[in-house]
Amino acid sequence: MYVLCWGWGGNGQLGLNDRDSRIKPHVVKALSDHQSIAKVICGSRFTAAITFSGAVFTWGKNDYGQLGLGDTKAQVEPRQVEGLEGIAIKTLCARGSHVLALSSDGRLYSWGRGDDGQLGHGGRDSTSKPQEIAALRGHQIKAIAAGRCHSVALRSDGRVFTWGSNEDGALGRGCSDDSTVPMMVDALRTVVIKQIDCGSRHNIVLGTNKRVYTWGWGIYGQLGLGDTESQSLPREIEAFRGKTVVRVCCGFRHSFAVLPRVIARSVSTMDIASGAASPTFTMQTVDVWAWGWNEYGQLGERTSTGYVIHPMKINALSNIHLKHIAGGGRHTICSVGRPRDAGPVNGTRSRSGTDPFADHRMSVETLAWGRGNDGELGIGAVGSATAPVSVGALHGREVETVSCGWAHSAALTRETLLVNEQAKSQPSPFAISLGDIDAFFGLLVQFIIQIMLIFQLLPVHCGFSTLDVTQTIIPSAATTVLMSNSFFAYLGFALAKKEGRSDVTALPDGINTVLVFAYALTVMAPEYQRTKDAQQAWEVGIFAAFMTGFLQILSLPFIKIMRQYIPRAALLSSVAGVSLAFLSMGFAFEIWENPMIALGPFMLVLICFGSGVKLPFHLPTGLGALLFGMIIAFILYYYDFPTSFVPFTQPYEFQVNVLSPNFSIASSALTSGEGWKYMSVIVPMVLVNVMATLANLETAVAVGDNFDPNISILGDSVATMIGALLGNPFPTNIYIGQPIYKSMGARVSYVLLTAASVVLIALFNATALIVNTIPISCGVGFLLWIGLVITANSFNRTPTSNTNHGAAVALGMVPALAAWAFQLVQNAMSATWAASGSTQKLPLAVVLSTLTAAGVNPEGMITLSQGYLLTSIFLASMMVNIIEREFLRASAWMAVASALSMVGAVHSFTVDEDTVRGSYGFMPGGWDGWALRYGVVYAGLSLLLMLFHLQEGGVSSIPFRNHLRKVKRFVREQWTKLQRRRRSANEQQPLLVR
Repeated sequence: MYVLCWGWGGNGQLGLNDRDSRIKPHVVKALSDHQSIAKVICGSRFTAAITFSGAVFTWGKNDYGQLGLGDTKAQVEPRQVEGLEGIAIKTLCARGSHVLALSSDGRLYSWGRGDDGQLGHGGRDSTSKPQEIAALRGHQIKAIAAGRCHSVALRSDGRVFTWGSNEDGALGRGCSDDSTVPMMVDALRTVVIKQIDCGSRHNIVLGTNKRVYTWGWGIYGQLGLGDTESQSLPREIEAFRGKTVVRVCCGFRHSFAVLPRVIARSVSTMDIASGAASPTFTMQTVDVWAWGWNEYGQLGERTSTGYVIHPMKINALSNIHLKHIAGGGRHTICSVGRPRDAGPVNGTRSRSGTDPFADHRMSVETLAWGRGNDGELGIGAVGSATAPVSVGALHGREVETVSCGWAHSAALTRETLLVNEQAKSQPSPFAISLGDIDAFFGLLVQFIIQIMLIFQLLPVHCGFSTLDVTQTIIPSAATTVLMSNSFFAYLGFALAKKEGRSDVTALPDGINTVLVFAYALTVMAPEYQRTKDAQQAWEVGIFAAFMTGFLQILSLPFIKIMRQYIPRAALLSSVAGVSLAFLSMGFAFEIWENPMIALGPFMLVLICFGSGVKLPFHLPTGLGALLFGMIIAFILYYYDFPTSFVPFTQPYEFQVNVLSPNFSIASSALTSGEGWKYMSVIVPMVLVNVMATLANLETAVAVGDNFDPNISILGDSVATMIGALLGNPFPTNIYIGQPIYKSMGARVSYVLLTAASVVLIALFNATALIVNTIPISCGVGFLLWIGLVITANSFNRTPTSNTNHGAAVALGMVPALAAWAFQLVQNAMSATWAASGSTQKLPLAVVLSTLTAAGVNPEGMITLSQGYLLTSIFLASMMVNIIEREFLRASAWMAVASALSMVGAVHSFTVDEDTVRGSYGFMPGGWDGWALRYGVVYAGLSLLLMLFHLQEGGVSSIPFRNHLRKVKRFVREQWTKLQRRRRSANEQQPLLVR
């Protein structure tokens, strides 16, 4: 027997000795020597297997000790549960973070999470070692089922016992009290139950009378009672009254029932092909009914709402030979047997009228449907499927067991998988497919929009001339893109050659759009405002880009630590704040300022990207939006309609812009020391860039392209550093979207085509032609969508936690919004001063006092804007840990905030005439400075969070309280002694003196 796993692997639950995800089934090699595996099950984020001899192996997440290994350390490969040695375990079950194990003699054991009493040991402690449930000793348990925080057991006489959390009536006792020990469900005493199953917090049981009963959580209609109410007592599902139900099954929030359709008589046949006697068959076809949560199509059929409250027959699963079915968090998997001459599984069967034995020569098929964004469907691609899809890697293989976790799946087969299922082919590095053409246009449009942005931002905010931009900045940026994309094309070709595949899709790389805004507006623009020197602004931009690449290389050994201690929500909140404030808001203003030109293309972007609708003729959405906007703009211009776009304001001059790097500027940028004051912007951006790159690499792994993270980051960083030396102030990064390009059919050539086109645009001075023919307002809708998606994705639940960290993300976005708001104030001040014609500016200190009197609170804006990305990270990290009730870590983040404040990395500033400057050093500003104020406050908040940690029991608070009592007693005694001394001294004085 072979154990296969696929889907999300972030906790090691796939057992493949890593934390990568897989989009196809992979053999768990560590169990290959154990040919006697009898069953495999999935918990929420861990997996377990049992042998025919009763040995248990576990792997994956282990935060509550659910692996049963005596500790809480996650395992990326199977390990045997030593606490069950000598005990013949015959079956296991899991749903959340605890495990039930039933021995062959009817004894029941449990371990893992126990804070709701779901272990049944009479308390609420979690345990990392198996313990027998004493209350059920001697009861001869024959079946078990586990919910997220409750458990169910079936005794041999058909009686049902429940224990654990009674939230939403999960225990079926008509009350709301939890139970830490198993208790019988009295409402089912008159019914003999033969099968039980649990969802997250709902239950379904099948009686010997063929009736189906349910209770518990019902908000998604998963009870099948025709409403979304929860039930604290078992109720019969009336839709099945009068029908025969032979099997029930639960997903986390959805349910299934299996009803027989045709029962063929037993026949003894002769295998025509071999002439050998074939065993006797009893063929049965069934219909599968489903109800409950269906947001991702996990019921197997598309519905108009995200849930179904009445059981419905699934057309694609009608009249099938069902072998196994399992429901997961948001997906479902089943294995079916079907006649070898039958067509696709769609409710119909073709039968041979001349072959009486056609129905008995069965082929086997494994089907999957529902959410597949983490590869949990195993179909070789990511994305949801609302109807059953064949798991190609398991086609024709006999599947003994299937099981589903929250976002991963497992199966047990008699046959292993081929190392390479498809024939090895020698990939050609220069082969161009139609998919490469589609992906090329999509990637090229993104770079064209970036050129337009650079052409607009640098002259307006940083004092560059258009000649400098077209002859120096654009060529150096194009050369950087050429280097990075050539490197990733080579990586893609090498991976394809190594694995003998022709379907590897190279990673797209290019100028980081977010960093274009971050470095142009928060590094180069402030330097230009301070010095009025465009070259000085360019130098600090070069410094920022070079340091970004250099720090990314230095971070390589610490990537694992950063991923472990910096919450994902904290990193996402910082980039989301920049995306929303500096990216999205500015674009939104521009779109609504030019509605005639910009709203149409923006709506096209929303329709295509929001709904997945494709444009005719495979036209990329970005290109379609640009063409649509151009057509509208030229029509309006032709009819003299007033718009902000006037084409060909500058005649196009053909010229060859050969890159001529000025290494003296690069040397000055790295040695002058002027760029160091912007490290509070650079360092967080490095963290965000590295984490975003890792996330994008994970999406590539999910679709089967496993690029080495260290080599990928190293190559991108080196390209950024070389580009900076050539004069490019904008770092590169690996773009999001490799799975999208792969789904188009793109391979390696599309990145080479993009790099070559970008170089040609820069070489032949096409930037001016682009700017004169394409209104930037019709292209910013594409970037506004990117900003919105980045912001929206930041609020998604993390794969490692069911907890919503949206509040942490929102809090982390506040500093970026403050920085953006203060920039608007500064720009407004500069614009109004210039328009007034005054020769002398009003001192900024006076302006701030005036704004304070008006209730604007400008100093609050400024303090939040100084080092705002660092502030974003520590505020969001603190909030994540508060939400997770990890107050000790939250306290540590406030201690970090205190240290950063004391050295001026965040919040500190001084007002210098008409400029705000950051203040650095130990306690800048002295005793009255912002550094000391925030340092003391954050230190106090750290202590406050530490007290909550003690109160929560992370460390026993009893010694602390006893010590506090001793301190109070000591103070009280000393005060009493002092009072006595005073009275004694007073009494000794003469009465007249007194």
